Amino acid sequence: MQMDFNGRLSVKIPPGSAADFLSGAGNIASCIPDTSDFKQTGDRSFSVKVRVGIGFFKGIFDMNGTVTESTPSRKAFSIEGHGVGSRVKIEVSMDISGGADASDISWNAVFEISGLVGGVEEGVIRKIGQDRIDEILANAKARMEGHMRK
Repeated sequence: MQMDFNGRLSVKIPPGSAADFLSGAGNIASCIPDTSDFKQTGDRSFSVKVRVGIGFFKGIFDMNGTVTESTPSRKAFSIEGHGVGSRVKIEVSMDISGGADASDISWNAVFEISGLVGGVEEGVIRKIGQDRIDEILANAKARMEGHMRK
């Protein structure tokens, strides 16, 4: 099963600061809810465990992520993982623009899900996926804007 999500995020920091934040694998992983055991595995890669609950399927996904593109105006990540008899691959891209004190981030995420969780009704997975994305974006916005105040 494949699902596409996209949207925009506005933050009250300059585009360069947003790009710097989004370049750090640790920064990205810290915005994902229900994580544990984050490890920086390379300059552009990380591993993390994510607790997931979809219908009757609840458990831990072991995820590995890589920054696949990092320019001042564009960031991209590839994240793959497995758990509860399922596999997931997530491709995320973000385009960063803005002015002196605000950034606009256009993002796109493509999820590919297979295995047991892939058998759950798409509408259920889409709702859970959108809720998780909304939480990640809210965390990222808070971290970016809070980071600039320190």
